[in-house]
Amino acid sequence: MQDMEKCYGTKSKSYKNIVLYGTGYGAEYIFPYFETRQMLSQIYAVVDRDDSPMIGMDFHGYKVKKLSDVLEHTDVIMIVSKDYWQIISERVRRLLEKKNIHIPVIEVFNEEALYKSREINVTYVDNKIKEILKENLIPHFYILCVESMGDVIACEPIARTLKINVPNSRVTWIVKQMYLEIVKYNPFVDEVLEVSCLSEASDFCNSLKQANSVVINCHFNRRACSKTKKVHWNDINPMINENTYYNYGSLLESFSLIAGMKKISDEPYFYESGKSENPIERGKRYIVVHCKSSESCRDWQCNKWNELVHRVVSEGYYVVEIGLEPIITNESERYIDCTNIHDIQIIAQVIKGADIFVSGDSGFAHIANCYRKEAILLMGKYRDFNAPMPYTGYYALEKESNIMYANGSSVHSLEVDQVYTQVIKKLPHYL
Repeated sequence: MQDMEKCYGTKSKSYKNIVLYGTGYGAEYIFPYFETRQMLSQIYAVVDRDDSPMIGMDFHGYKVKKLSDVLEHTDVIMIVSKDYWQIISERVRRLLEKKNIHIPVIEVFNEEALYKSREINVTYVDNKIKEILKENLIPHFYILCVESMGDVIACEPIARTLKINVPNSRVTWIVKQMYLEIVKYNPFVDEVLEVSCLSEASDFCNSLKQANSVVINCHFNRRACSKTKKVHWNDINPMINENTYYNYGSLLESFSLIAGMKKISDEPYFYESGKSENPIERGKRYIVVHCKSSESCRDWQCNKWNELVHRVVSEGYYVVEIGLEPIITNESERYIDCTNIHDIQIIAQVIKGADIFVSGDSGFAHIANCYRKEAILLMGKYRDFNAPMPYTGYYALEKESNIMYANGSSVHSLEVDQVYTQVIKKLPHYL
């Protein structure tokens, strides 16, 4: 009951007509809490989403209703879902805004409360290590971080952490072939195991029988393999899933928790081969743009990218475009199309040599973060996350100057004038 007190605080004491949103196991906790504090009379109604099968059903003596049907007499809305609080909160706030009604909303199980209200298993890997060392064996870690360039780059500190904490251990990183060059030169990785997809990697990990094997499973529960669509299972911390992972922090922070480790928040590094060179003429000053990510919902509109580049080039700056395909159409000699270059090590050199990096939230943005590159990253609402923060390190510390959020809207709502103004501010006055 002390944990409940930490979660709910004293906010609820001053309200009379409290509406509870949610009928799951999160809501089950609140009734004994209210009963102990003799506050049951303050609960006015229990509501759920409009299409919930619970509508009209009995829940702790209350007939579950739709929120829109009880707003007139509501003093405060308490969201008591433990897994989907952010999704519900956004839904509630949209409804209130639409109806122009001002009612306080309390997110009972928000990010901070998650740690107070439920046990996150952060000792899974440590316990495995202790068991192995007790048998006088040397741990062999298999990092299961297979898909998405951004995920692989962001999670680099996991290998470093394992090697530093267990110096004699062996680290194998399992990754798709297209991302091999990201982990191949990492001095904290002893071996890279190339796979075609997450399903193949999962099958391999499930087949491991050695007593000293420890799988560092960085993929959240029920993630679908991009190739086979087969569901990947992770029962270490299954509450961290596709709909909740950004509630727990950056990609690195969330994925380290998913794997059953203490949260890691270190700055990521990008390890170079030492053989790749920047194809851009030495001494040329330029900005890099990357216009298209792996998900269209993260992308700014093509016409806006073209207008932005046209204006920047017209000012006399060189613009280099990277990516899998060109989005920019520009005949100026100051526009350089490098989308035909797909070698990650070479692209990293292009990013490293730029004055600034302009992009959406993409895998290449994670490389720029490793280089602490001045940037304008265009980001907006992603799925049900209003302002996700994928990064640790430089872009997390310098978020205000490097990330342009669309204030809870899609990245599409950002206008060219807004972005152009910020780009020009960052460009050095070398002309």
